[in-house]
Amino acid sequence: MLLQQHGLKNVSELDWGDSVAISGLKFHFLEAVHSSRRGLSDTDKSLWGSFLIQTPEGNIYFAGDTAYGRQFNKVYECFGPPELAFLPIGAYKPRWFMAREHMDPEEWCGHTWISTAARVSPSTSTRSTPRKKALMTQSTT
Repeated sequence: MLLQQHGLKNVSELDWGDSVAISGLKFHFLEAVHSSRRGLSDTDKSLWGSFLIQTPEGNIYFAGDTAYGRQFNKVYECFGPPELAFLPIGAYKPRWFMAREHMDPEEWCGHTWISTAARVSPSTSTRSTPRKKALMTQSTT
């Protein structure tokens, strides 16, 4: 694995719905809605995702680079409103083209649980992992 070849230990691969505990926190890898392509024949071969971190002080949700969709309701149903949520507003125009990739400001404000989160912040886009699963690392010190 690439990260282990560079000296990182305790690397976990996660699929949607998987979680890992690191230093008393639980990290959940969850769904995101975005297409991917690195070449001509690899459309949607990368798994895009979001993270929810369960902490003693409350949950932190990072939606990643995602379009608006049912995944937000799933997060709310499984974990309740987060203490802190980072939701993306990316390149969203023209809507006929970008609606499958990024939320627009109206969608960002339209989350059913947005008003129940203690703090919400718009985040910038992130890149997808070039693998099928997300990678989580843990310090060995």
